[in-house]
Order: sequence, then C-alpha cells, then structure tokens
Amino acid sequence: MLELDTATIDVYIDQEGKVRVEVSGMKGGGCTMLTAKLEQALGGEIQSREMKTEAYEVIAQEVAQLLKR
Repeated sequence: MLELDTATIDVYIDQEGKVRVEVSGMKGGGCTMLTAKLEQALGGEIQSREMKTEAYEVIAQEVAQLLKR
C-alpha cells in the first residue's frame, strides 16, 4: 500500500556529486518502489540503503495481528 498523499521525497547532492534520497511520511517498504525510477535515472548504482523506522511500522503491525490469532 502506497500512501502517496503524505509522502515526501527529498534529494540531496553534495559537493562531490554524491546523491542521497530520503523519503518521509510513508509507512512500510513502499518507499523503495516510490524511488526506483528516480534511482535508475540517477545511474542505478545504490551504494547503501538505510530504512527509517517508518518502513518497519507496517510490518510490526502485521506481526502483532498475526500473534493475536
């Protein structure tokens, strides 16, 4: 589920040309789908990926629901 209404993508480029893309306001791992085309346009080489706490919120909720069954 992509919550695009509240998602924000910030792109930072440092003096050496290194690019950092940050997604805010989106829960779950949909942020990687949201930025995939942007990453390809920027060369497609991902040196590292750090997920924010928001990315794991949906997973934690789903696990909690499964444990209640």
